[in-house]
Amino acid sequence: MAEDGKEKGNVYDKIFKENAETLFIPIIEQQLQIKIKDYRPLKEKMQTTVEREMDFFYEVVKENEERFILHIYFAPPSFVHGTK
Repeated sequence: MAEDGKEKGNVYDKIFKENAETLFIPIIEQQLQIKIKDYRPLKEKMQTTVEREMDFFYEVVKENEERFILHIYFAPPSFVHGTK
C-alpha cells in the first residue's frame, strides 16, 4: 500500500512540475518587477548524499538581455518548520 501511495505522489509531482511554468513565470515577473523575454530549464542534478533532480532550475533572459539563474525549491513542511 505504501508503494501505491508513493507511486501516486510521483504522478502528482510530475503533473505539477509539467504545468507549474505557466504559473511561476507571471508570478516571478510580478514579484521581481521584470519582464522575461525567454527562459530554458537547466537539467542539473543537485549533489547531496542522494542525487536528486532540482525542482525548477532555469536560465532566464530579461527583455534587456540580462541573464540570471532561477532556482525554485519546494521543501516539505517538516523542513521549513524544523521538525521531523
